[in-house]
Amino acid sequence: MPATGLGAAWDADIPDVLGLLEQSGCVLCRTCEDATRTWIRWFCMENNNNPALLDTLERSVGFCPAHTRRLLTETSARILRTALASALSGAIRRAEQAAARLGRDKPRRLHRATVPCPLCRVTVERVRAAAGDLAAYLDRPQVAAAIRDRGGLCFRHLRHLLPKLSSTQAVSVADAVASRLSALPAGTPESRFLLAGHDPDALVRIPYLEAHALTLGQEPGGSLGRTFPAAQSPADRLITDLADGSCPICRAVGREQIRYLLWLGQHRPECGPAANDLRMCPRHLHDTQSAPGASAQALSSSSAAAREQALGLAAGATAPIADQPCRACRAGLDAERRQLSLLRASLLDARVLRALEDAHGLCLRHAAEVTKDRDAGPIISRLLTQTRQVQWELAEDVAKQAWDRRHEPRGAERDAWRRVPALIDGEVYLGAAARSSKPTA
Repeated sequence: MPATGLGAAWDADIPDVLGLLEQSGCVLCRTCEDATRTWIRWFCMENNNNPALLDTLERSVGFCPAHTRRLLTETSARILRTALASALSGAIRRAEQAAARLGRDKPRRLHRATVPCPLCRVTVERVRAAAGDLAAYLDRPQVAAAIRDRGGLCFRHLRHLLPKLSSTQAVSVADAVASRLSALPAGTPESRFLLAGHDPDALVRIPYLEAHALTLGQEPGGSLGRTFPAAQSPADRLITDLADGSCPICRAVGREQIRYLLWLGQHRPECGPAANDLRMCPRHLHDTQSAPGASAQALSSSSAAAREQALGLAAGATAPIADQPCRACRAGLDAERRQLSLLRASLLDARVLRALEDAHGLCLRHAAEVTKDRDAGPIISRLLTQTRQVQWELAEDVAKQAWDRRHEPRGAERDAWRRVPALIDGEVYLGAAARSSKPTA
C-alpha cells in the first residue's frame, strides 16, 4: 500500500484542505489513525495470509507491541493465527541462534531485526507524506489561519512538520501551538490531546494497567507498599515474580511505572527541582487517566514545558522536538535494569533454576540481554521449550478446526494465540499475565 499522504485526498483544492482543518483534533493524528484502520481492514479481509506479509512478519518477529495489542483487540484468532505463527517461527530461529553463541560474544538484537513492524512502516510513511503535503499549503493565508484558530496540530506531531518548513512557517506554526496551549486550562482533556495527540492504544492499555494496580493494592501497605515481605531473600523475590505467569523483567517494568503514577496521584504536588521533572511523555500522559491525582500534576507540568518550548520555537529557536523519557519511563528503565541484575546474580541458585523450569520465563526481547552470560543456558533453554511447545499448540488448534476432528476435546491450545505475543515481547501485555489480561474493546 503506497503512502500517498493527504495530497491525494486534497488534490491541491483549498476548500478540501480547509474542510479537513475544520475537523477537531490534530490532522496528522487523524492521518495516522485513518492509515491504521485502512491497513487493519485490508489485513482482516484479504491480507492475513499474504505470503509476502508473512515473510516480513517472520523477519520482523511480528508486529510492534502497540499494534499487536490493537490487533488482539480488533481481530480474532482465525485472522491472527497465521500471522502469529510466522512471527513465532522468527522468534524460534533467533532463540536457536542465541543458544548457539551463548556466552561467546556481546548480546545481539535478537528480538527486532532490521525489518520494522509492517504496520508501523505504513503509518510512519503516511504521516511523513501528510506533513509534507501540509507544509506545501502553509503559505496560503486561509490554511495558516485555520491551523491557528482550530489547533489542527498536536505538540507531539509538531516535530514531524518542522523539518519540512521554512523558518517563517516554523515560527508561525509554533506560535499557533503555543497560543492554543496558553488558552487551554492545563488539567482539561483538551490539553491532554493537544499535548499527546490521539492515542487509540491508550484505551487498550487500561486492562493491563488495572491488573498491575490491583496487584499493588493487595500488597502490604496498599498500592505504595513493598512488593515483597522484608524477610524475603533476593532469590525468593525472583521466584515470586517467576511464579506470576509472565516475563519477570517486563512485569517489573509495568509494575513500577503504574506504582509511580499511583504514588504521584496520592501525594501532594512536589516542590523544588522535582516539580520541574513531572513532565510526562505522550504515552504516560494518557496513562495518567488511570491515576486521576497524577493526571492534574502531569498535565500542568507537561503543558508548561511544551508551552515554553513552543514559545522558544516561535521566537526563532532551532532546538529540535523529540520524545524524551519521562519520570515514569525512567522508573520502568530502572526497574528493568535492577531485575536483570538480580536475575544474573541468581543464575547459579538451584531454587531459581527449579522455579524457572516451571515458569513463564523471559520473553525473547529480554532473553537477548543475558546471552553474554555463559550461565544463562537455562533461560534460553526454557524460552526455546516454551516457543516450540506453543508452536505445536497453534498447529494443533488449527488441525482441530477440521470437520472430522470435531469429536476431539479442545484444551489449552485454543488460547495459544494469546500466549504467543507474551513470549516474543512481554511489553504487549505490559508485563501482566496473558491469561488475566484479555483485551477488551
